[in-house]
Amino acid sequence: MHLSKQLLIIICFFLYGCKKPIPNPHLNDYIYQSLKQELVMTETKLADISKQHLEFIMKSKDPGLTTTDIKTARAKADVTKREIRKLEQKIKYWKLKLLSREELVRNAYLEAFNKGQEWNNKEEIEKFKKAQIWGQQRQPANKPIENLKEEKESTTISPSDE
Repeated sequence: MHLSKQLLIIICFFLYGCKKPIPNPHLNDYIYQSLKQELVMTETKLADISKQHLEFIMKSKDPGLTTTDIKTARAKADVTKREIRKLEQKIKYWKLKLLSREELVRNAYLEAFNKGQEWNNKEEIEKFKKAQIWGQQRQPANKPIENLKEEKESTTISPSDE
């Protein structure tokens, strides 16, 4: 009985006494997961556009269509081909961004772990979320620059108005 207690204490010491760093801390990072979702969405969009591109190419080779329909299908195929190239570039961008984020998180986590601290990036996540919201709310200006100048001039207070 005494030997089993000693063995239990030794096992507890090894389980709780040795603290090891998490091998993949980026998997718990909100920003990394968000970037990963962007990559998946872009890959899905690429697959859809590629299917459309193939449909337009097959349609342009159909001998039963009129020349106008064939020309339209070829033009749409060209547009989808350009879109495919853009999406392929975005995929490369997201993959590089993920690798960069993975390295950044790993370095920050290990630095905190070596200092005996808990890694916390809540401030960075808050900034990231604000940037995402700001990016979603951004809309192009509807007014020409001349109208903006006129509005600015009308809203300023001149000395004669006082």
